[in-house]
Amino acid sequence: MNKGVYRYLFWGMIYIFLNINIYFLNVLPNFIGYIYVFYALIKLSQQKEFFNKAKIPTVILIVLGITDILEKNYLYRLVELQDLRLLLEFLTSLESVLFLYVLYVLCEGISTIAKDQGFSDIANSIKRMFKIFLYFLY
Repeated sequence: MNKGVYRYLFWGMIYIFLNINIYFLNVLPNFIGYIYVFYALIKLSQQKEFFNKAKIPTVILIVLGITDILEKNYLYRLVELQDLRLLLEFLTSLESVLFLYVLYVLCEGISTIAKDQGFSDIANSIKRMFKIFLYFLY
C-alpha cells in the first residue's frame, strides 16, 4: 500500500471540501483538489483496474472546477442573462453528481484493497461511512 497516494487523496479532499473566500476569490479552488485526486487515481489504478472508472469524470471535474476560482454568487451577479445562469446551475449540478460518482469509486476501490489485504473491518467501515455521508448529504 502506497501511503503517498493517500496523502494526495487527503489533500485533494481538503481542497474540495474547504471553501475559503477572500472577497470573491476562492483561496482553495476545487480544481486543484481534483488534480490531486486524479494523480491518486492514476497511482491506485496500477493496483486495481476499478479506479480507471473514475479517471474521465475526474478530468471533467478539473475543467468544471476552474469556475470555482470565483465564488458562485459573484459569477451569478456577473451573468445577467437567464440562459447563462441556467448553464451555470447545470454545471454546478453536474459537478456534484460527478464528484459523488468519483467518491463512490474511491470508497469501493479502497475498501476492496483493504479487504484483499485482510482489513475487512476497515473495508466495512469505509462503506458504512460513505452511506452516512450520502444520508447527511440528502
